[in-house]
Amino acid sequence: LVLGTAQFGDGYGITNQRGRLSDAEVAGILDLALESGVTHIDTAAVYGDALQRLRPWSSAFTFTGKIVGTDPVDPVEQVSSSLSVLGCEKFDACLVREWDRLDEAQRDHVVNRMIHAQQLGLVDRIGVAAYTHEDVCTFREHLHRADHEVGALQVPSNPIDRRFDHDDDVQALATCGADLAVRSVFLQGLLLQEDQRIFASHPDLHMYWAQVHDRGPRSALSICLGHVKALEWATQVVIGVSSLNEWRQVLHCWSEATPDLLPPSCASDDQELLDPRRWDS
Repeated sequence: LVLGTAQFGDGYGITNQRGRLSDAEVAGILDLALESGVTHIDTAAVYGDALQRLRPWSSAFTFTGKIVGTDPVDPVEQVSSSLSVLGCEKFDACLVREWDRLDEAQRDHVVNRMIHAQQLGLVDRIGVAAYTHEDVCTFREHLHRADHEVGALQVPSNPIDRRFDHDDDVQALATCGADLAVRSVFLQGLLLQEDQRIFASHPDLHMYWAQVHDRGPRSALSICLGHVKALEWATQVVIGVSSLNEWRQVLHCWSEATPDLLPPSCASDDQELLDPRRWDS
């Protein structure tokens, strides 16, 4: 289990009604993480002031960081700056965001600079925060050209988003020993609260909730965590929370959840539902 920190810097999440976490809740969440054996954190400079807020705990955790491929600032400088703000010497892994928005020349440049960051000892593993199979495939191709392999990967996966369940590249990276992190386990909370206004009448969500009701009295939280626990290729599950109480619930359900994949019939192929980047439209 990995603690995600997008909510540390802003009010991330379509169902987040509390906004940015208070200092007291940030401290409570981090202290409880350590007490519960959660020692790895996922963060990024684009998460508002999350890096600054994590700094007092930087020696207690290991970190996955991110750079933005489309940022005009050199990737090595992005990594170095983030580490300086965080107060760490290196990232356990560093992922490239917005890979899909880069052209071929930009991709080669970003990959070469990330390899250089690794050579400088700023990063142990290089990876990509992917949304699609194409993201994973093309990132691997560019690393292969430089005689490197992907060391870390982050992809969305949950009971209705099954795009990576049997992905060939994911399976190959699992065999190679890469860190394979699952995010969007609750689809920003849409899979936890049945009475959501957004997508309220979507048939794929109706099918999902029918499966949840069939598994009563287990909660949707427990069902989602049990589902990703059953993904044989996943090595990490990234969870962000909007309160200390939510974190307590996640930790309890994580410890109790039995690995249990929901049936493939729950899968949706509607990208307007599965990809939060499209929700504004």
